Amino acid sequence: MQSSSNDERWECSAELSLLDSGLEAAVCSACSLSGTPGNMRCDRKAAFLLIAFTAGILAMPALARPGGEEPNASGTAPATPAVKLIVKYAGSVSECIPCRVARQSALRSTFEATPLDRLYVRYGVTEATPLWAPELGRVDLRTRRRAYQLYLDGIRARFPLRAARAAAVRPAPDLSAVYLLTLRPDADLQEAAQDFAADPHVVYAEPDGEITAEMVPNDPFFASTGSWGQTYEDLWGLHMINVADAWDIATGDGVVVAVVDTGVDYRHPDIAANIWTNPAEIAGNGFDDDGNGFVDDVHGWDMMSEDNDPMDTYGHGTHVAGIVAATGNNGEGVVGVAFNATVMPVKIFGSYGTTSTSVASDGILYAAANGADVINASWAGHGVSALLKDAVDTARALGAVFIASSGQIAGVDTTVPASIPGVLAVGGTTPDDLVDLTVSNEGEALSVVAPGMDILSLRAAQLLGVAGDPVGTDYLRLSGSSSAAAHVSGIAALLLSAFPTLSNDEVRYHIENGAVQPGFLWYEDRPWNPRYGWGRVDARAAMDPIATTTRFGHDPIELHEFAGTTRDSVAGRRLEFTTSASVGWSLATPPWLVPSLGNGNGPTTIEFSYDGSTVVPGDYTSTVVIDAPMTDDGGLSLPVTLHAHRDERVGAPFTIAQTNNLLGFVDPWTPDPKAASAGLGILVAWPEYIGGKWEIRVSRIGSTGAATSPRTLAETENVLRQVALASDGRDYLAVWRDYDRTRRRSKLLALRLAPDGSPIDSSPIPIETRRRTLGQPEVAFDGHAYNVIWRYYRRNSVRVYIRQVGVDGSLRGRPRRLYPNSSTRHPTDVIPKIACANGGCVVTWCQRDGSFANNKPISNAYAVHVVGGRPVTRGALEILHDADYTGGIASDGTGYLALYGRGNRCLLPDWHTIGCGVDLLGVRLAPDGSPIDANGLRIRNGPERHPENYRHVFDVGFDGDNYLVTWVTQADVIHAPLATPSVFLHPSHMFAARVSSDGTVLDNEAEGLLIASDGRPISKMASAFSATGGVFAWFEHLLEDAAVTVDAGYRLFKAQRVFARSPGPEYPEMEIGQISLPTLTEGQVVGMRVFAPSLDPASAVYSASGLPEGAVFDSSSRLFRWKPDARQRGTYSGVTFSASDGSTSVEQAVTLTVDEGILSLGGGLVGENGVRAEGIAIELVGAGGVRWLTFSDAIGHYHFDGVKSGARYKLRLGKPSRKLFRSTPRMIRPEVGVDDLSELNFTITPR
Repeated sequence: MQSSSNDERWECSAELSLLDSGLEAAVCSACSLSGTPGNMRCDRKAAFLLIAFTAGILAMPALARPGGEEPNASGTAPATPAVKLIVKYAGSVSECIPCRVARQSALRSTFEATPLDRLYVRYGVTEATPLWAPELGRVDLRTRRRAYQLYLDGIRARFPLRAARAAAVRPAPDLSAVYLLTLRPDADLQEAAQDFAADPHVVYAEPDGEITAEMVPNDPFFASTGSWGQTYEDLWGLHMINVADAWDIATGDGVVVAVVDTGVDYRHPDIAANIWTNPAEIAGNGFDDDGNGFVDDVHGWDMMSEDNDPMDTYGHGTHVAGIVAATGNNGEGVVGVAFNATVMPVKIFGSYGTTSTSVASDGILYAAANGADVINASWAGHGVSALLKDAVDTARALGAVFIASSGQIAGVDTTVPASIPGVLAVGGTTPDDLVDLTVSNEGEALSVVAPGMDILSLRAAQLLGVAGDPVGTDYLRLSGSSSAAAHVSGIAALLLSAFPTLSNDEVRYHIENGAVQPGFLWYEDRPWNPRYGWGRVDARAAMDPIATTTRFGHDPIELHEFAGTTRDSVAGRRLEFTTSASVGWSLATPPWLVPSLGNGNGPTTIEFSYDGSTVVPGDYTSTVVIDAPMTDDGGLSLPVTLHAHRDERVGAPFTIAQTNNLLGFVDPWTPDPKAASAGLGILVAWPEYIGGKWEIRVSRIGSTGAATSPRTLAETENVLRQVALASDGRDYLAVWRDYDRTRRRSKLLALRLAPDGSPIDSSPIPIETRRRTLGQPEVAFDGHAYNVIWRYYRRNSVRVYIRQVGVDGSLRGRPRRLYPNSSTRHPTDVIPKIACANGGCVVTWCQRDGSFANNKPISNAYAVHVVGGRPVTRGALEILHDADYTGGIASDGTGYLALYGRGNRCLLPDWHTIGCGVDLLGVRLAPDGSPIDANGLRIRNGPERHPENYRHVFDVGFDGDNYLVTWVTQADVIHAPLATPSVFLHPSHMFAARVSSDGTVLDNEAEGLLIASDGRPISKMASAFSATGGVFAWFEHLLEDAAVTVDAGYRLFKAQRVFARSPGPEYPEMEIGQISLPTLTEGQVVGMRVFAPSLDPASAVYSASGLPEGAVFDSSSRLFRWKPDARQRGTYSGVTFSASDGSTSVEQAVTLTVDEGILSLGGGLVGENGVRAEGIAIELVGAGGVRWLTFSDAIGHYHFDGVKSGARYKLRLGKPSRKLFRSTPRMIRPEVGVDDLSELNFTITPR
């Protein structure tokens, strides 16, 4: 070898002869130098690494660690964190990624060239760092893939006993093609992830999201205070899990447990003896002695700072490590579960408890490559990360047992890595051996629970982040599922110490089968439940031999489907056996449930399809039978229930919008999509996040179920997550919130829309602007004006305001407060809803009254009657006692039906209570908002099952004949497709029930009328009804298409759909040339479908011109519709309908005549000084005491609709005072006769 003097470059000579010619050429060509193998000069380190892999010398190349950001010298966080994107390239990409990024040239592949280089340019990609082995330099992907497989083989050869434990695990994912791309600072990370993921040469792309170390500090909310005067043992967790008896069998000798966390205080006197020491590394010599890519990693590695000092300065990892393996028999404070095991410190969190997906994955891979038998991850991200799943799967494929905490922020089913298949997910218990959801999570992914509250363990010398109660100077009490996971990692170490040949799945089965199951409501006789998993762990019982048993999911299968139809993937189950041996099995199902597999050997996932082609409506019960004669239990039987519903829908479902963008958040406070009817059509509105901006989008629904292309109303970089929509019978008003995060100002904006959804106003109407947060807008039309309500956060409380917007877009009066008012004793976070009828409105909400029942705070439903944008009654009326959720309110034209949810509480044997269902209740209201049904109408009872199986998503509308109530329930749980890692799907069903105006529930079959059963989660929904039919619209999550990221604790879906269904009435067919329409009256709907039989139907194009305002013609359906309003009496000539097929044309001019059908009484009020009188109360009294009430607007106008010709009415005027509604005003009492009279003016003079 000939070496240059300074540049560390060498010739491809003797050393490269260890490589085959292909690798030799690849290594040398990677250097981008000219020449031929034998005389090219290549990067010395890259070539040496490849030689070492081929020769089996090296165990672990370095990992990329650019994702972490530590505080700078001043202790402050970096001002502008780098924008990082994780990208895994497909097998079709073979060239050098960093080279292409640097040159931004197109990638060669086996497929048609894809312009990835354009994405690099678009998002300003400045660097592409491989997650695995960045030291290889600019090596092409083909070479990297071959080297990676050699690398995995080298790890298996180095740790053969551990490798044998992975016999039942799928092959390790290929991480050689995963890169961390650095984007320009202002790049939109979500948009970049979507664009890269859409490229066929990319397997997945996701932001390098933030992950936070989780624990619950022992402050007054979660733990005791003051001196530690507890009644249980200091180390109560060890006594609870019976570890002393397990120590008679093993104490953890020879087992390495990696604590992938905030680091470990490896100098702590109570664990220093058990800290891992890299046997092949010489401390302090500045060389990478073992060739694993990490210099002087004697006691582990700090992935955040990229150095060899994994010292814990946060405190969390040290506490976890002490639970696992604090030294025993040393005369020092505490003892660990496996007190002779070795702890490998791997630091992935900074000093302030945060990290990124890429850094966390690096830490897992470091632990796996350096021989960790057990990997403990006492932290949680929320959402989905394909990279994190790849890292976990790699660790398991190399034989490691992976244990993670369930978290305590979101459900375990949306927590990673706990929800990744094969991971032992651990929840936390209290000293009373109960699960407390302040220190644990529940869900389908939960494996076991272990002690997690008030756990005494080691205290790091530096505590920059973790809070807790110190005990002396060296020990600390903390709570959380982090501590629980550490107990289980200790038990896993004991098992491997006693039985080193167990597979990693067998370790999990031993721990689960040895657990003590306390039982849970509705799961009393079953081995698993979502609160305790397989039970609370017992270290001694885990050591016992386990029977070979059959596992096939946790819950019975329950289906809601349409009779006479078929559907794929209605349910899914993971079939497992508690052994690593091959087990033969067969499957039997009822004829309407078709499995994807009927027999096989060993574990697998089985999906079921529904075949209801011969099924008639009704309820069916049966069983799914697994026959496994080689097991100790012989298999199992799983109950299955089918509710086959009659299908009363008209038309098939259709898509309004399908997008990879964000359609609102999915937390419980997210507003629904909104739908409103203008009599002749229905408009749907929703918020959408597109290209780094929020947009309000609308689409119009025709009677045939066709949706127009979405139209953008507004867009901004501010937050536009909330939208409201209403119609005056012809046009619409859309209202939304615009929140400027920089200036911390909220604006409530409105825009009038034409029947087709196009804007009428050139710019939005500003309804309100505040420094603090405005939100939850709702809007309804009272016959005269739009009434807009919203919430305003002020001083940790909520206020509700109302303001009117005229049909001309004018603002009427000032915002007026509806809540809290003088009767409110307990201001809380309310969600108001509004509906209007006969010139008035009712606003309703639920709020707590300060009382409790069965440990549940009691909320009641209240209502306020509003006229002219002003509250009529003094204080709010109580509508319904014990109502927790406001579902909606609708009017039938005379009264109202308000919808509420009542969350039930069920008492557990330990005297704790849990949520156990939501009852759906309706209350009919009189025009003034007073309740007609004192105790409510029970529309639906909450099912008696675990609360994960239902939701409180519901809505109500009026279809012209009856109220229609809709709600959503969660269906049978199925596992997500493989493209969506670590997600348990809760598909949703949508049901409906018709309720008559007299309070009769017309559809009281099981659950109700089935509206939607598409097998996907539904988060939000809305409904609207018009003369053209009804529409149900909802957000539906396309999980298998989503690359959902870990982001601030929210689960954000990139791909969702809004669906709708439209029953739509039929209209008469009229031939062009023979169209004849009767005289119309105001408010009457006219419709027809035109046709031309002489034209070629395949090429005929239909059109209409000269249409009056508000009329609509849909050329695709040939449908003409119009609903004249009270201002459109008269004759309309020149309306022309035409059609042409390119060779022949026909047309016909039609005259439309509209008679007066809606009589109005209106006018103006003028003061003595000639100034228009605003805010004067006007009451119209008709025969039989029928009354209408309104207020004069800003220009003195008032208006009443629906008066009868020839009838006599009394007009009463008074000042805008509450006293007006308690006594008869005495200002003026004119009696007027109405005979086509449209205006009556008054001049107000003092008495």
